[in-house]
Amino acid sequence: IEALGGLMANKSAEGQVVNIGSTEEVSIFQLAEKVIASTDSKSVVKKISYDQAYPQGGFEDMSRRVPSIERVKKLINWSPTQNLEDIIRSVAKSKSK
Repeated sequence: IEALGGLMANKSAEGQVVNIGSTEEVSIFQLAEKVIASTDSKSVVKKISYDQAYPQGGFEDMSRRVPSIERVKKLINWSPTQNLEDIIRSVAKSKSK
């Protein structure tokens, strides 16, 4: 929210594509494991092939994603204040109310 507000107030950010998030690299599988662990869920992760998930084809996945937040740092001097585990716990807590 802080980053979005800062970007909206900054004329230099108009028309820019800006990543807001963490530079922590995490796979979807690792994210699922973190959500399960942080929420004490009994869920299990089921791996299936891309062909099974997307029978019509047309899906191409990147082998790795590493977000760059250099632009948001330059525009509004913003950097994340919470790590992924903190965010997962916060979201889970707000959903359990």
